[in-house]
Amino acid sequence: MNYLSQVMECFANTLEQLGLYEPEIDIDQARSRLSKEGEIWKKCQGDRVEFWDDFQTNNKTNGALSTLVERAIVRMNKGVAVDLGCGINSTAFNLLERGWKVYAVDSSESVIHTLVDKVSRMRKKWIENGQLVLVHQSIEEFEYPENVHLITATESLPYCNPEKIGQILLKAKNALLPQGMLACNLFPYNDNPMADDVLRGMFGGWMTTKNVVEAVMRSVNFSSWSLFEGRSPSGLAKQFHILAQA
Repeated sequence: MNYLSQVMECFANTLEQLGLYEPEIDIDQARSRLSKEGEIWKKCQGDRVEFWDDFQTNNKTNGALSTLVERAIVRMNKGVAVDLGCGINSTAFNLLERGWKVYAVDSSESVIHTLVDKVSRMRKKWIENGQLVLVHQSIEEFEYPENVHLITATESLPYCNPEKIGQILLKAKNALLPQGMLACNLFPYNDNPMADDVLRGMFGGWMTTKNVVEAVMRSVNFSSWSLFEGRSPSGLAKQFHILAQA
């Protein structure tokens, strides 16, 4: 590759990260980019600081994703839901109040203990009667129950290994009943590369581009899916919100 080609490729990559130029790519190109992001993400792991205590003990909410979950719920009667990387998530409690059975999955033991305490303070019998099943496990390792109608992942997939995101989505798709729904989100690159380094190093997150997400979703073969760009609760950063039907 000559110097001009290298400059043009670098310029195109910069425009893609800013969301200004996103040509359609195939799954092999998407996997290559996710692999490169994974290498950077792994190198930053040693720089991470412990910030999770406060985050884990506060409700994790995302208005745009909650809207997607509502859209999914109206398409089906109550059933079995799985909340991946649940945190102290208002989505799970909303489903429980509506009579759904919920598997709340989180790799943090602190989250599980906090949920037990919160349910106890609410004087709900969800855990005793089996309506709420708490699972202390990573998203990658979690084995789905049978007859899953809905899977949600609120700001949790961007903290999994980016090289495994296709496998995670495929595993979720295969766990869903016909017409079952997945509602999740992923993070785009920020306008400032330093902000991306902070997200990787301090918080353990990773970012991607819209065309990578689209290529991965096409490869998983959901019967239908939609993607739109929203804003985080702080309003400072875009997010890719996905609603897919098995």
